[in-house]
Amino acid sequence: MTHSDHAPLVDMAITYGLLKYDTHDQLSHMPIVLDPYLVSQLNIDTMKNSSQIYADLLMTLPQAFLEKYLEPLLLNDPFINVLLRILRSSPENAQPYRQAIGRNDFFIASSGTPKQVEFNTVSVSFPMMSECMVNFHTFLESTKAISRLPLENPIAKEITQCFLDMFQYYAFPNSVLLMVVQPNERNIFDQLAIEKLLFRQAGIRAVRATLEDIGRYGILRHGHMYYNNFHVGVAYFRAGYAPEDYQSEEAIQGRILLENSDAIKIPDMQYQLAGMKVIQAVLTDESILQSHLSCNQSREYLAATSVYTRPLDNKDAYEKVFRHPDNFVVKPQREGGGNNFFGTAISSLLNDPSIDFSTYVAMERIHPELHNAQLVINNKVQPPVPCASEIGWYTLTHAMHGAINTDIAGYLVRTKPATENEGGVCAGYAALNSLTLK
Repeated sequence: MTHSDHAPLVDMAITYGLLKYDTHDQLSHMPIVLDPYLVSQLNIDTMKNSSQIYADLLMTLPQAFLEKYLEPLLLNDPFINVLLRILRSSPENAQPYRQAIGRNDFFIASSGTPKQVEFNTVSVSFPMMSECMVNFHTFLESTKAISRLPLENPIAKEITQCFLDMFQYYAFPNSVLLMVVQPNERNIFDQLAIEKLLFRQAGIRAVRATLEDIGRYGILRHGHMYYNNFHVGVAYFRAGYAPEDYQSEEAIQGRILLENSDAIKIPDMQYQLAGMKVIQAVLTDESILQSHLSCNQSREYLAATSVYTRPLDNKDAYEKVFRHPDNFVVKPQREGGGNNFFGTAISSLLNDPSIDFSTYVAMERIHPELHNAQLVINNKVQPPVPCASEIGWYTLTHAMHGAINTDIAGYLVRTKPATENEGGVCAGYAALNSLTLK
């Protein structure tokens, strides 16, 4: 295709809000896919039910449980050390209203059944872009550019109402949303869309700050959090998941200030730590799961969507990975792309005498079903190639005084060429997509 052939397509994607900054700080369209990904209603129901159960489960995990499995990592994982320090510096009931926005990611395996990749408990990205993508595909279907209508994805409405409920509970006039961000954020438009909706619907102002900024300019007054003299009602973390976010003592103190305040945190540190890879690994152990989830049917849902996952210092796991590295993914206690080990990189890791295997988990590699797709990246429509699509279900989990409720807010689809291991959209490895029913 020439530029003139595909320019209207890219322009229309931009019109629908599918925007990001590239590595040169230039405005660019999000990588996108032309055709929605086909999935059965049965698999949709399985993923949604499993996500709801899992989100509730993570909210029930007590601090003592988290510390039991994270404590052994302290010696050789400075990041976990920092996060546990913050948790232990925080009173358990600074704010009884607990709220989390999570995302449970799946592949449809080659067997045709969904398998969980991971559950994200903090800074889940692309909720607003996901709805933009569905709106874009809906437009393309109306013009007959594509043949299938995407499934509805009203996540903007769901997330906006979630924030409005929090501010109604907090009930301090003129309190603000503190959006905790990273410097030089490339996915800023996904965040700004939330800020715009809150201001338009309820006049709620958003203030953006890094953890370091909060450490410098934040203060507690009688348990209330103030940042640059703004009274913070809700703190929404779109950062705080990576070691780079805590490189200074001021950044660490910024998170401690928030955790000690009565601001509603999305999420609080306890829920964030429930998403650590080692916690998700131990929850695949039937005996451990049974002690935290009494419902047989719920455990069966989770077992049906999980794959073999164990801490790498587990003897059985180590031997399996050593013999068949291509059958596994090895993951550190990190969020975000680019951290996982595959194939020969696993063999190198196992032969490194400086590595503390307790800081990694081994997960059976999921072989997803493949489908042909056309990606649009950097203003160019790529030729169709075999691709894999990862489906994430957004969860809104609210807990207060022991009562827990999770709603499914919408979905995210990221499609990548089958040759790619990583799945970052802003980095260009994958592209946004939508779902359509088989």
